[in-house]
Amino acid sequence: MSIRSVLETLYEDTCDIYGYEDIVEDGVNKGQQETLLYEAQPCRVSFSTIKNAEQYDTAAETEQTVKLFISPDVQVKEGCRIVIERDGEVLNYRHSGKAAVYPTHREIMLVLEERWA
Repeated sequence: MSIRSVLETLYEDTCDIYGYEDIVEDGVNKGQQETLLYEAQPCRVSFSTIKNAEQYDTAAETEQTVKLFISPDVQVKEGCRIVIERDGEVLNYRHSGKAAVYPTHREIMLVLEERWA
């Protein structure tokens, strides 16, 4: 059993990955449209909370980092929308920064996608 297959046994979540492609009509670029690139990809999400060293009044400021672990075969460009299903809950994120790619997996830092009403 390879190291990659052992790591992939830890993938308990799934994700859909959306990217953007140009809409071209009569040779004219009319903008971009969101497109599903990958559906129900096995993955794992890791959450870390970092406390800021500075104190504000009585509470310390904290920041959460979210990292996606996925197959190295899945190509995810910066800015893609990633919808993760974890324990029946749907989480919406955007890919932030350049992915770290290893022979066994890909690590992608995520940013919570905020939607305005």
